Amino acid sequence: MRCYHIALALGLKSGENLVRTKSLWKDSAALVCICAAMPAYAQDVPDEAVNEEDKRREIIVTGDAFSETDGLLARQSSTGSRFPVDVDLLPNSIRILPQELIEATRATLPQDLTRFVSGVQELPGFDTNSGFVVRGFFANFEILRNGVRGENPGDLSNIERIEVLKGPISSLYGGTGAFAGNINVITKRPLEKFEAEVIAYAGSEDFYRIEGDLGGPLTGDGAVRFRLNGAAESADSFREFVSSEKYIGSGSLEWDLGPNSSIRLDASYLNRIYSFDEGLPLLDGSLASGLTTFDIPIERTFIDANAERANETFWNFGGEGNFGLADGLTFRVAGLYTDYSIDIGSSRVSGSVQADGRTVDRITFEGPQSTDRWTVQTDLIYSTDAIGKETVFLVGYEHFEQRYDYDATSRNLGQLDLITGQRAPPPPGGLTPAFAGFSLYEGDAVYGQVFSQLTDRLAVLAGLRYDEQTNDGQFNGVGQAISGSQVSPRVGATFFLTNDTILFANWGKSFAPNFVFDIDGDVFESDQIRQFEVGLRQKLFDDRALLTVAAFDIKRFNVVIPDINNFGQAIASGQQTSRGIEVDLTGELLPGLDAIFTYAYNETRVAEPTDQSFGQQLAAAPEHNASAFLRYEFKEGPASGLGINAGLVFNSEIQASLPNTIVIPSNARLDIGASYRFGDDWRLAVNVNNVTDSRLYATNFFALIPQAPRQVFVTLSRKFGE
Repeated sequence: MRCYHIALALGLKSGENLVRTKSLWKDSAALVCICAAMPAYAQDVPDEAVNEEDKRREIIVTGDAFSETDGLLARQSSTGSRFPVDVDLLPNSIRILPQELIEATRATLPQDLTRFVSGVQELPGFDTNSGFVVRGFFANFEILRNGVRGENPGDLSNIERIEVLKGPISSLYGGTGAFAGNINVITKRPLEKFEAEVIAYAGSEDFYRIEGDLGGPLTGDGAVRFRLNGAAESADSFREFVSSEKYIGSGSLEWDLGPNSSIRLDASYLNRIYSFDEGLPLLDGSLASGLTTFDIPIERTFIDANAERANETFWNFGGEGNFGLADGLTFRVAGLYTDYSIDIGSSRVSGSVQADGRTVDRITFEGPQSTDRWTVQTDLIYSTDAIGKETVFLVGYEHFEQRYDYDATSRNLGQLDLITGQRAPPPPGGLTPAFAGFSLYEGDAVYGQVFSQLTDRLAVLAGLRYDEQTNDGQFNGVGQAISGSQVSPRVGATFFLTNDTILFANWGKSFAPNFVFDIDGDVFESDQIRQFEVGLRQKLFDDRALLTVAAFDIKRFNVVIPDINNFGQAIASGQQTSRGIEVDLTGELLPGLDAIFTYAYNETRVAEPTDQSFGQQLAAAPEHNASAFLRYEFKEGPASGLGINAGLVFNSEIQASLPNTIVIPSNARLDIGASYRFGDDWRLAVNVNNVTDSRLYATNFFALIPQAPRQVFVTLSRKFGE
């Protein structure tokens, strides 16, 4: 939670013109059907072959979904079902970003990896704590951490993999984050044998980082295992007067109680000290100077050289227990507690641009903020072969609480010239109270799910969740609680036309709580969303690669929009739509050559006629998005141990805000890298990001955030192990 969520939600406008998108939806659905039909008729595979392949497909109800990964292609996921299951059986689009991709790119942030997922865009937040826009929609900064609601971990030192599930999933997780999809970060697990790794980084803008990872058994039989990892980092920036430090420590302990029972406990600590960078103001050239945001030097910031940096701390304590009660019957309990606090110094500066179009009146917003969040889940899972080949029943209960407190003071700073960077001395006066308040979101939920592989060819899923929640809050002493309930259904099916060709479809509804106050000081009711999706999975290159094509139709209701009849107020009646098609290809195309190719066409619109943005494209949602990542490693010969990789990301024009006033031009970013393994344990890598030194921007709906120019990073790592 962040104090600017109040303004952020007001910035999200509504709806879409449905007439324009009917042909797109028909064409997208037709494309999926055509793609499915071609291999289906080309490969008339007998049932015996399907049965043979089906031996590899089974539903698993305990354990971690790490066992099936071939290079960049991961074959199992737990996000869409609450227990590991073969991706082939899931009726939703899902992308998994495994440890191999983290190592190949030497990425340090989750958003460095989600660039290679179709239909996903980063939404900058506090420092590196970004949110995600999925299929055109953003709700809040929540994501999942090991399947429990949390926030962007802000670092990858303790992350094993990231799972991105497209579509509504409130039937399992309630009202969380990017409710047109969910980002689930899976932390590193204890190791069965002793292993360790040390990685040293150095790069542009005085970037320095050291990272360590250690794990192994604590008992002779390996029943008790541990994992410890951490990192320390410091960096300057191409942005003036911006710098940061980061310190991370994590630990995990796992104990096998028996053949079907285990307990895992996790803890992590993150401390960030950073300059608060609010980006560049949205200027469309209509003021006296004629300047647009793109005329402002990318290094320009609102802050002063002596500004006090923000100091932010996260503590996370969580875990999971799986207990085999009887044959096929498992009791699962999981939870996560997060304690977050930040002391925002004088580097958080907002500004209003004067009529001359280049002079900014600046004001700081300083003070403490804190969030306490805890969630407990309990599931009873029963697996039986009495129905179809295998059927898993899941029933569960979840309790969640989140309280966010803020107390801001402000002071006026001297004016800033956006072009020259000249800063006037601050006027007399100190800190004065600005605003204070809290938001409290708590609730209870019960849910159920049936996941059945009925035949060798057909699997079905149906889920339902009932939430009762209270949404309370006050802003400067005004506000009162509202209570409500939500029902979130989800149904889906997969059908194997052949061993290699799989159709899937799903329908579902989700919600996300609002944290915005109406004219009476009450919190608005929750956003609502519904989606229908059809898709195709095609195995290629002897099952070394997987192609996924999906077409979707999403409608969002109860969006908070400005009230045109009451200036400065808002109402919750907006509608937005998102329709499109996505293509993802991941796997080994040739021996030693791993690849990712993605493409998304996403037509988003404001569909509420009373909204001033009616018919406009949603912000932070390009109509066209594509990416590619290629990695090749020489396995033999004189170049053995040498690896090369390249990544390319393209976005068409992006609207920076609603109403549409500023357009981020189409852009592309090219990254390249090379690595060399020498001996059995050492690896040296060089990565060049933004090779062409392109001028890139991201939007947070209220400002443009310049992205880094060309950067070079060198890493040296050493592994140890039995």
